[in-house]
Amino acid sequence: MHRLHLCLFGCAVIGICVLPGCSPGSVQHAAHEETLTDEDAAGKRTVQISVWTNEYEVFLEHRLAVAGTPLEFITHVTSLSDFSARSSGPITFVLVGPDGASQELVTETPARPGIYLPRVTFPTPGLWRVCVNIPTGDTVSEVKLPPVTVSKTLAEAIEAHRGAPEPTEGIAFLKEQQWKLGTQTALVSRRPLVERLRVPGEVVPAAGRRAAVTSPMAGRVLPPHEEGFPRKGDRVEAGQRMGAIEPTIAGLARVELAANRAQIRGLQMEVSVKALQIETEIAEAKARLERCEVVLERTQGLFAEKAKSRRELEEAEYDAKTARAAYEGAQRLQKLHEQVKRKIEEEGDLHSDERSGLLHIALRAPLAGTIVDATVTAGEHVEPERNLFTIIDLSRVWIEAKVGEHYVADVTSSSGAGFSLEAYPGQHFPITGPGHGEMINIGSVIDPATRTVPVIYEVPNPEGKLRIGMFVQVHVATGRAENAIAIPESAVVDEEGRPTAYVQVAGETFEKRYLELGLRDSGFAEVKSGLQEGERVVIKGAYAIRLASMATQIPAHGHAH
Repeated sequence: MHRLHLCLFGCAVIGICVLPGCSPGSVQHAAHEETLTDEDAAGKRTVQISVWTNEYEVFLEHRLAVAGTPLEFITHVTSLSDFSARSSGPITFVLVGPDGASQELVTETPARPGIYLPRVTFPTPGLWRVCVNIPTGDTVSEVKLPPVTVSKTLAEAIEAHRGAPEPTEGIAFLKEQQWKLGTQTALVSRRPLVERLRVPGEVVPAAGRRAAVTSPMAGRVLPPHEEGFPRKGDRVEAGQRMGAIEPTIAGLARVELAANRAQIRGLQMEVSVKALQIETEIAEAKARLERCEVVLERTQGLFAEKAKSRRELEEAEYDAKTARAAYEGAQRLQKLHEQVKRKIEEEGDLHSDERSGLLHIALRAPLAGTIVDATVTAGEHVEPERNLFTIIDLSRVWIEAKVGEHYVADVTSSSGAGFSLEAYPGQHFPITGPGHGEMINIGSVIDPATRTVPVIYEVPNPEGKLRIGMFVQVHVATGRAENAIAIPESAVVDEEGRPTAYVQVAGETFEKRYLELGLRDSGFAEVKSGLQEGERVVIKGAYAIRLASMATQIPAHGHAH
């Protein structure tokens, strides 16, 4: 494809492109351009412009500009918020001539998603300033293009471009292909990077957040309802009924169990009656307190007016204090009574089946969490202390990292840590810091086989991404830090063991660069060589561009405008 590009990376690189005759995946001049007539050359030459702002990328193509001759501006507009084609809405071209006079040309809608086809006529020759205004909500993004040279005649236009510099060779990848595949780029920039020690780790339950539901005695195990037992993976709440045990006992033991149940039910009845009495006492104490406070307030007012004596004021204050003490004492008694009631319910979770009359002992979840193991079948006989369910609270978990003994000092003085998961490639998750977790322990004993020491971090797990037994890569920050040129790790493509990246040098042209990498930190990699600050590197879709570079035939342009 014979093209010269006019590319902007803050400044313009100007060129000409002759469309037919394209070597695969590259941009080059025609081998026998001097044999073309002026008319042929004018019909085949194209100027291309690529401009990036914070909001949009504009890639524009047009033929050589001649005063008074209508010129089609093939304008590709990409939103850099999501790298999609602008599929609706107008754009406005503002043209300012050599004499300062300006004109506007509005194109209301794209001819096809992302592509606008305004026809522009420059009335006079000279250097014209061009700007594209793109409305977005209540704002308008201004995209300044490089000046357009408008010639008096076609012959002058051709002559003016004969000595233009050769364009940069690269990989052709059309805007339509980029939009379809969701190709994305990012600026190569400097950022602070911290050297991080990378060590293997494993997700384990946090202390006190794992519990087992066991059988208190031998008997048949029964489900809590007709739907059956809670299943592995189900979420349960603390105190939730998980099932019941029907004890297989007879004779004296059964009589004793029934007597205990009767005694417990008697205590429960007594507690219920006492609860009503306490509620009545609280209501009476509250009413007495409110009455005494009203009397005290009135007495204080009359005392200020010298209508009540100090003795009467002191009596009112004493009555109010006594009433408040009685009310608060009744409230404390109610709390204590509720604790006793819960204790009796926990100790006496024993009832008779309404149909069979057999005794059942309830099985309840000791904590809120997720069932990670369930080894129970309805009706089976179980022995005492048989583990029926295992529950783990996954809202917070531990990450246990294995750190070599040579790096214990680095971990001890570390300023922070993070981790990555194979299940979420390209993502980095912080361990320490505000709103995150913390390091809670560095082991005191070195494993004689691996020469490592366990380092334990506790991290919140609100979305449940971390599962017990998962292997993670822990990144522990060391004291070394640099302000370096860096790119997202998603931009790095491994090609036969060599780190590689693809750079967008124009709207539809890319270059492959071999990289020398340095520090890696929080999803970014330091680039020691291969890229320059300010270039645009592909962070999504690089593999498709690699395939395009390897293709045996690439379409010369492919735009059906």
